[in-house]
Amino acid sequence: MFEWYRRQRFYDPRRAMAIRAWMDGDLRLALRLLQWAEPDHKPRLASDRERPDDSGLSFQAA
Repeated sequence: MFEWYRRQRFYDPRRAMAIRAWMDGDLRLALRLLQWAEPDHKPRLASDRERPDDSGLSFQAA
């Protein structure tokens, strides 16, 4: 977690608050703050990880 924080190019107080919330055990608040800080980044759900990655495959009807 801290390595990821150090790699960031600029200081964002939302990330700092997310780390504080995570260390205090409030994971829901930490996730919400991180999503607010990086709205384009969407965390992968467990259901997404179970499905095989079929990107690059094409299907053709027989």
